[in-house]
Amino acid sequence: MKRSLIQLNETTYAVTLPSKWVKRNSLKKADSLEVIESGGKIVISAGSQKNAKEKTQIELDLSGSSRKNAWFSITSSYIAGFDIIEMKINRRINKDIEEISQILIGSALLSKSDSHATLICVSEAREDFQEDVLNNLIFRFREHVSSVKDARTPEMKSSFREKDHELNRFIFYSLRALNKRKEEDKTKYLMIYSLEQICDSISDSVARGASLPNWKKLEGIFMEITNLYFSKDPLKTQQIYDMVKESLELAESNYEKEILLKMKETIQILSPYILLFSSSSGSPSG
Repeated sequence: MKRSLIQLNETTYAVTLPSKWVKRNSLKKADSLEVIESGGKIVISAGSQKNAKEKTQIELDLSGSSRKNAWFSITSSYIAGFDIIEMKINRRINKDIEEISQILIGSALLSKSDSHATLICVSEAREDFQEDVLNNLIFRFREHVSSVKDARTPEMKSSFREKDHELNRFIFYSLRALNKRKEEDKTKYLMIYSLEQICDSISDSVARGASLPNWKKLEGIFMEITNLYFSKDPLKTQQIYDMVKESLELAESNYEKEILLKMKETIQILSPYILLFSSSSGSPSG
């Protein structure tokens, strides 16, 4: 959203805040806000002094890490729910830090030098976010998988990569939100993670230009798997599981096998959740 800059006097400027955000954070006149300057950005947080003390912090020594390991460590810390990530860095990953901060929704790079960087995460999901997070993500997963068949030309592949990038941003944010809620039931977390693994395998196949002659069948199985979350039907779960096992035996490429293996793992993760909501038996196994 955009806001106009208001000049109050020769040295003071102001911007208005969205009323919904003010109400959601129970703010009132004269309340203190946390304002953090980060390069060309200013991050405004509703955190009070009390909340500031409750922020969780982690220190990462990435001075000897590869770029891949550094990305994994930082994104994992973000997903785990840490609010302040202090990092010792090296030249290999120095340029990546700013890019990572742009990928992680609600984060900002507070400081960065040749050997040290501080990333803060100030945006939190609204209270009811957890209730619709999986519904929203399943829609995004379906849309993403459906677009694979169009990713044939270089232009369409580029568009697919951009969508994949945006999907990953929302996945990271959703997993972080679920972790911050500290729910004992990890079903939603595992469901998101396992569907992400399937999508990663599919995206890798597209990036490598792999031939997937049975793509229509793979797409159909994926849609059926996502439907299980809503139908909670143990019999249907077993049928889809058997279909995946049969397809694995007939798979024509390693890419296809990898996608099907991820699908098999997802059904095994989802099965106990489905049984909780049904008196039927027949959990897939093996």
